[in-house]
Amino acid sequence: MDNARLKTRIAGKVIDRDHPDYQQVWKQNWNQLRPERYPDLIVQVSSDHDVVEAVKYARENRLKVAVRGGGHAWCATPLRKGGMLIDLSQLNEVKIDPVAHTAAIQPFISNRDLMRKLQTHQLAFPVGHCPQVKASGYLLSGGIAWNANEWGEATLSVTAVEMVTAEGRLVTANAHQNQELFWAARGAGAAGRPRIRRIASL
Repeated sequence: MDNARLKTRIAGKVIDRDHPDYQQVWKQNWNQLRPERYPDLIVQVSSDHDVVEAVKYARENRLKVAVRGGGHAWCATPLRKGGMLIDLSQLNEVKIDPVAHTAAIQPFISNRDLMRKLQTHQLAFPVGHCPQVKASGYLLSGGIAWNANEWGEATLSVTAVEMVTAEGRLVTANAHQNQELFWAARGAGAAGRPRIRRIASL
């Protein structure tokens, strides 16, 4: 396995077990539970392109892949023995359209930071009650927050998801294309319309 080739294909970091940053990156789990499961390779991606190339490289080298967003998994499920860990910690951008009441977010944005950015436009979204949890795990786990009874689960407000398939293709999933992936990403059955809301001025 020639990890040097992957380094030429991505802008992010390729961290193997001999890399000086390996332990620091490996141990990022919120509850300090760190089972002795060590991936052969950690790829800190910095773009969608990096994710595509990492998945393709894993296929070429028959590496099993795990993905970590914020590491807010009780039993550190992203950590596996061998294979590749794709680390999303550099993907934290948010683009807000205050007129359309929509936002395009990357997976590592936290509940706290998303709300802070929305509030500058007097907008709100049913974010999770734990402020440091990242959007990726929160939404893929159902998006259930304290105000879900009033606003619905957060997945109801997801109108599209960009994802990388196991074949290494970047695709868009929404109500009109790749509908089965959209169905799965929104909790295998959720449906609805955008619910980013305007906060009434006092």
